[in-house]
This record gives sequence, structure tokens and C-alpha cells, in this order.
Amino acid sequence: VTVSVLYWRVGKMLRRSLGRCCARGTNPAWTSALMNELVETASKFFDERDPFLFVPFDQVEASQPAAVGLSTDRSEYTLLAETYPFPERYQVPTSLGTVPSKLYYRSTDPEPIVYLALNDHIDPSLWLPCKPNAAGIHRTLSEFASVAVQHRDRYHGHFETRIERARNLMRVQNMPDDEPSVLRYAAWMARDTPDDLKPLDDFNSSQEFFLGEWSDPEKIFEKFDLSPHLFALPHYRNVVDLNTMIPAVNGPGVATALYRTVHSKSLVLVQAHLSADVRLPARDPEAIALLWKDVTVKEPPSRIPVFARVVWPDNKRMCGGGGVVARFNETHRCEFARDMPVDAVAAVHGTAAWAERTVDLLGVRGMRDRVAQLAAASMQSDLRLPAYHPSTADIPSPEYTDADALGMHLQYAALLNDPTAADLVRHFADSVHPSVRMGCAKAALLAGDRALFRSIVAREPQGRNQHYMTKLARKRKTRDLTDAEPRMLDEQFEFPAPIYTKSHRIDPTTEEGRSEMARLRVTGRARKQA
Repeated sequence: VTVSVLYWRVGKMLRRSLGRCCARGTNPAWTSALMNELVETASKFFDERDPFLFVPFDQVEASQPAAVGLSTDRSEYTLLAETYPFPERYQVPTSLGTVPSKLYYRSTDPEPIVYLALNDHIDPSLWLPCKPNAAGIHRTLSEFASVAVQHRDRYHGHFETRIERARNLMRVQNMPDDEPSVLRYAAWMARDTPDDLKPLDDFNSSQEFFLGEWSDPEKIFEKFDLSPHLFALPHYRNVVDLNTMIPAVNGPGVATALYRTVHSKSLVLVQAHLSADVRLPARDPEAIALLWKDVTVKEPPSRIPVFARVVWPDNKRMCGGGGVVARFNETHRCEFARDMPVDAVAAVHGTAAWAERTVDLLGVRGMRDRVAQLAAASMQSDLRLPAYHPSTADIPSPEYTDADALGMHLQYAALLNDPTAADLVRHFADSVHPSVRMGCAKAALLAGDRALFRSIVAREPQGRNQHYMTKLARKRKTRDLTDAEPRMLDEQFEFPAPIYTKSHRIDPTTEEGRSEMARLRVTGRARKQA
């Protein structure tokens, strides 16, 4: 669509709006003055501005108030006008908007307030309140428009390349290359898209959320794929195939998907951590599998934690000035940052609600409370009666104990960037539960405290638990590219190799080992001098 055609459409919208200014029916008198002001302001600039920056206003016919949305606030809102359009979620993310946002008002408000609804799927509790004048509404919409322009200028060539690549591959395979099919194929190819633009560097503000433990993380990934607040064409998308990505204490790392919101162009990074388990792998996994097949008890599934990181642009009004998100947090017991755009809030909370897991949508404070609950439960558990397979006392059961859950949640606190994560690790580092000590070692590594990590490993008794702890740092090389620290190479080790003498083994990571190494160096120098 050419710019001239776009301007013609905008002019037609304005002329239609001006023709309706006298047909407002039962709307209050202040709405008539507001629409005249909005249309007059917009008509001055519609032929001079970038279409992405132009804010049109099209008043609708007078309608009866109606209760809309799923909010606990069942107040009745009246549709006033249609305004700045946003792209459909299944369009190319840099497309010009086609679906208008809407302005509502509520006759029961003591003072006139205009509410901006970004789309029909967002709850009224996340509508943005605006002053009932042209300047107030323009200030709110201009933040969305300016972010859309910046996103278009940076990423339009990137998406054009991806779409053209998908179209060429479909033609080679004799597949239909109509626009919807090409977009679906490009979204499917997102798993192969190289991360060359580093979109997470676009904005400075970010926050992490815990989305619960899943036996099959692909279920929550698919719900993000279909969220009405996120573009259907992700930046990249890993498929969580549990046949090849087997979760374990030394699992394959992190599966990642990166989405962008439709309105504020915020980023939502969804990650499934496949190496968060704290239980040591069975010495004979085939025997356990056979035994569990012989009993009527179903083998417990693995617990794979899923996290979401929201990265958003600096703003004052895309978040409703902070009050909108604060009220949403109070109503739904959430921990969203006050300056997070409302569409990013709706994307994360809406997906958790769709999956019926809002109780697991936790931030830093919620995770601290859960760690405290698990710590109390693990202290009450009987250490003398470990869980075994129902038919034998020799093979441990794959059931998760309270101590196992505590060890895993200590890692979750570190992944949420809890500033007290290192203090939590120090508090539980000497626990009698091996799984809790394993969780402490992993949490120290995730928190970036290598000295604490080494001290935990040094205090761990020799055995399988310490052996797997020493391998943790090397496994970071398989983690995703969004880690703050660079990935390690195969030949790089976190710990020096032990030294074997004729009589005993010297571990340089322990205090005794370092003293022994110093004594050997002194002895060696004395022999050379002699």
C-alpha cells in the first residue's frame, strides 16, 4: 500500500468522523467538544506526517453502555471513538496498523475520563486512563507511535529477509506461497533464525517471572504462540522435544522462545530450564524403568521450570502512569513492575491464566515465600525413611521430596535475580539433604558467585554428589546465548584436576589439598637446590 493511498484513507476517515460530529445521540456534552477538538487537531497534520506517527480519530455511532471484559470491575463503558491502529498479531511485526484501538468513557465517573483500550482482548483493568482533551490522548498514543517507528526502522529489513527466504523455500518445494502461508512458514522457521540483531539489547528495563514447573513445557510455549498480545512471528523459537532434551541434574541447558508484543513492542523471553533437577541420575536407569512398568503406580513425571523475562522500553504512559499496573497487582496478587507496559502485563498474566497456573506466576517476593514454605516442610520430613520404589528397598523412587523441591526453588530464586539469593544459599549450604546442597551449588553458580560455589563444592563429601557439582560449570557451555557470561569451551574447567601421588589423592580445591600442594612445592625446591 503506497503512502498516498494511506493518506487518502486517513482523509476519508476524518471526513466521515467530521460528518458524525452532529450525530452523537445520547453521549454527554463533553464528548462532543472532545471529538471536535480531536478531529480538528488531527486534520492539521494528516497530509504531512509519517503514517506510523499519524493519530486518526473516528467517532462511532452512539451506543448503549455495556459491561465489557472479564474484569472484577463490572462497570459499564460506552464506546466513544476509534483511534490509532495497530497491526494484527499474524501480520509482519513492522506492518502499518490495520486494527484501530478504541476510546471509551464511563458515565458513572465523577470526573470525565477517557479510557484507551489497545485491543478487544485486553481486560478493562488494564485500559489506559487519559485526560478528556486532545493533548492528553495524543501524549499517550504518541508513545506507542514513536516505539512503532523505531521498531520499523530497525527490523523491517530483517523481517523482509526472513519472509523472502520462507517464500523461496516454499516455491522450491512447490508449496502455496500466498501471504498467510508464507507467514506461517516463516514462523515455523524461527527455530533456525540466527540471533544476529540481539533484540534483548533494545531496551534497558527487564523483569523475570516464574511460570511454574511443567512435565511438558511445550504446552506453555504453545499458549504463548497463540497469545493475542504477541506477534505470531517470533524472533526465535526452540521446540522442547523431551525425546532428545532429557531433563536431568546435568541436563541439556535451556530451551528459548522470544516474542514481541503487538502494541508497545516489548520483548517476552520464555525459557525452559532442563538442567534444574537436583536428584542424581540412577546408576541403572533401565532397571528403574522396568520396575515402574511392572506396578500400577504411574511413574512421576519430571519437573521442568519455565521462566519469562519481560524487556520493555522506557515510558511514562504505556503503563498508565504506574497506577494501572499497581492496581492490577493488588487485585491479582502479582509483582509486575509499575512502569511495565500494559500489553506486556496482559501477555504474561493472560497466558498464565489461560494455562490455569496463575498461582505459580511468581516474582521475587512470591518465590521467597515459597522457599520458606518448602524449608519448613523439608525440616518436618523424616530423614530416616527415604523414598524407595514400591517393590524394592534398593532402588530410589523418582518421586520428588520436599528437600528436592527446596533445592530446585533455590535455583529459581537466583534465576529471578533475587538480590538475597546468595544469602539463601549460605543459609542452606550445610543442609543434611544432598539435593538441597546440590541446589545451593547450582544457585551460587547462577547468581554469579564463583567463590561461594567453590566453597560449597569444597565442603561436599567425596562421592557422586561432589562429582556432579564439579561438572556444573562446564555444562554452562550448552546454555542459551542470552546468558550474561560467555559460554565456556570444552577444554576450560572450573576446577583443577586432582593430583595422584603414590600414597593418596590431592584435591587442590580443598584447604587440605592446597596445604599439601604448598608442602610439595617446598620439598621440590629443596631437592633441586640439593
